[in-house]
Amino acid sequence: MKTCLVLGAGGFIGKNLCKQLSKKYRIVAYDIFRSSDLEGIDNLEMVKGNYIETQDFTEILTGVDIVFHLISTTIPSEDTDNIEREIIENVVPTVRLLNNMVKCGVKDIIFFSSGGTIYGETGNHINQVSDKLNPICSYGVQKKTIESYLEFFGRCHDINYKIVRISNPYGIGQDPTKPQGVIPIFIYKLLNNEPITVYGDGNNERDYIYMDDLIDALLKVSEYNGEQHIFNVGSGKAHTLHDIIDIIIQKSGMNFTNIIYKDIRKCDVSKTLLDIGETESELNWVPQVDIEMGISKVLDYYSIRNI
Repeated sequence: MKTCLVLGAGGFIGKNLCKQLSKKYRIVAYDIFRSSDLEGIDNLEMVKGNYIETQDFTEILTGVDIVFHLISTTIPSEDTDNIEREIIENVVPTVRLLNNMVKCGVKDIIFFSSGGTIYGETGNHINQVSDKLNPICSYGVQKKTIESYLEFFGRCHDINYKIVRISNPYGIGQDPTKPQGVIPIFIYKLLNNEPITVYGDGNNERDYIYMDDLIDALLKVSEYNGEQHIFNVGSGKAHTLHDIIDIIIQKSGMNFTNIIYKDIRKCDVSKTLLDIGETESELNWVPQVDIEMGISKVLDYYSIRNI
């Protein structure tokens, strides 16, 4: 049975990925905390560790066939204080991990990059994996830098790397109290009669992908043996924040008590839309859940639980 090391297993994507991978593979689930959501899953071993402080990954890499690298200690932000953190907490440990993979003979890694930040401001252009990368926030620069190191290790050490540039994932079980994930945050605020904050005029467009579709794509990437190294994974459709608000209102039959508009942040691009054509053809994958259906699922989930 193949063994998968999932770095960042306790996060929103990590938990969903581990649950699906464990049906077929042995999983080493690594994170800084032990997730109760992963307890009792067959073929899964939880390993607690600090990615930033770990100097030697050889112990957890022993016997591993493929690494899923989901860890990032930061989120997109205009805060320039994050720049040093991006390098120290994300780039440096990843280079250390790659060196240890070479030492241990582990050849396969899937890196979770950012389709929403790595391309930068491209206007109405639909972002293709061959496009020039011009991120406008330090988070995107971090992802771009790690992608470059993956290419370097692939060329110099025969590491078989795959890069997944993910749009904006959302779905059931996402923590709406955290500062990332506009759909669960807006739904949570609506159900709790709290105001929502919109940066800019609400016409910024984003590509949103439902978690089930994302996990399906990731499983196919893990089994892919073709020549492609980089995959855009999104819905292939863009929606404004006003679109999201309108759909939530329509599906819930409720209305927001207050929408607070603030100046757009320097880290926000006007539009993100990923070209997923190559991903669809290479992986034989097509997203199944449209934005209306996805929002309905999330709304039902939180409504039932009175969150």
